[in-house]
Amino acid sequence: MPTTLTNVIYGKDKKINFERYNIGSLTKAVAFDLQEFGERGVQGVVVKHQDADRIITYCKAAKLGKPYMMAGLCSNDLVLVVRDEGNAQFEQMAVLVKNYKKIKETLAENTAAVVNAHEGDAIIDKAAKKQANKFDTEVQSKHDTDFGDVTGNILLCAHGTPQVNVGRVIGVALGRMTPKEVADLLTKNPDKAKRLAEDYDGKITLSGCFTASGGPEALAADDPFAKKVRDELKTRGFTKCSVVGIPGVAMTAAKGKKDDDGKVMKEGDKAAWVRSEEMLQALDKKAAVIRGEIDKLTDGLIKAGGKSEPDERTPFLGTEPVRKILAVIAAKEKALDSLKEEMESIQKDQRKYGDVDGKLMAHVTGTFGLRVIQASLGKR
Repeated sequence: MPTTLTNVIYGKDKKINFERYNIGSLTKAVAFDLQEFGERGVQGVVVKHQDADRIITYCKAAKLGKPYMMAGLCSNDLVLVVRDEGNAQFEQMAVLVKNYKKIKETLAENTAAVVNAHEGDAIIDKAAKKQANKFDTEVQSKHDTDFGDVTGNILLCAHGTPQVNVGRVIGVALGRMTPKEVADLLTKNPDKAKRLAEDYDGKITLSGCFTASGGPEALAADDPFAKKVRDELKTRGFTKCSVVGIPGVAMTAAKGKKDDDGKVMKEGDKAAWVRSEEMLQALDKKAAVIRGEIDKLTDGLIKAGGKSEPDERTPFLGTEPVRKILAVIAAKEKALDSLKEEMESIQKDQRKYGDVDGKLMAHVTGTFGLRVIQASLGKR
C-alpha cells in the first residue's frame, strides 16, 4: 500500500514523470512552501537531491508503465516518492529534507514585525492590519518601533513614490522616507534594545508601490529603492538580511482574493500591477526622445543635401558619411517600433483586464541580498 503523504508540495496532480522532473523545479517547490517565512525559510535548508537522483535512476531501469513523482511529508520528513499508475504496489522513496515538519514549526514561531509608516492613510491602515494578521502580530507605529527580538519577517507599510524617467520608473521614497531614513528606522532607535540585531538574517519587505522598480543601469541613482536600502544596511554591518520590494503598483490581498491568473491569495499576501500606467508614461517619454533624435538627424541630412553639389557618379545619399547616418536612423526607427509594440501590449492589457495598470500578478517581488537553497549548490 502506498505511503500516505501530507502537505504535498510537488507533483500533486500526479503529472511529474521522469521527463518533467528536474532539481530546479523541486527546489522551487520547497522555496514556495517556505515563502511565508521569508529568506529565513530557505537559509540552511539542505535538499538531498543526490538521494532522489539515485532512486530515479533505479526506477528508470525498472521500465515502469506510467511513472509519476510526488514530494510531501511522511511523518516528519519531506520525501520524494516514485509510483506507477500501472502497478499500485510499486513505490520507491527518498528523504529530501529530514525533520522538515519541525523546521516549519520552528520557523512559524519566529517573531515578526509589521510597521505602519503612513499612519492615518486609510489604504495603508487597512493593508498594515491585513499583513499583521497574516503573521499573527500587532501593527507597530513608525514612531514606536521595536525590532530587538524580531527573528522573522519585517514589513514596512507605506505608499511608495514613483519617478517617471525616460524608459523606466524608479521608486524614490517609501512613506516620504529615503533609503537612509528607512535604514535609520531599523537601526537607530534611541533605545538600543529596540534596534535591529546586526546578525538578523530575515527578510525586510518594503510594502509599498514601486519599491523594486528601477535599473538596470550604470548609474547608481537608477537602482531600485529596495536595493538602495539593502546597500545602506550593508554599509552599517547588516550583511545577512534580504530586502524585498514591489516592482510596480502594489496591493494587499483580502482573504480569498484572486489575481488575474486566478491564483488564490491569503489575507495579507502582496500582488502587483507590474506594467503600470507609469511604465507606459516612461516608455512614451523614451519614444519621444528617439523620435526627436530621428527628426534631428533627418533635418540635418536634408539641409546638407540642399547645400551639396550634384555629383552624377556618387549621389548625395550614396556617400559614405550619409550612409552611416542613414544606418543610425534605421536602427533608431527599429528601436522605436519595438517601443511602440511594448506600449501597445500594455494598452492591450489595460483593455483586457479593465484596469489602467493592466494585469494583477500575485507574489511578484524584487529581492536584494537573496540567499539560495543550499541544494542548488550541491551542499550536504
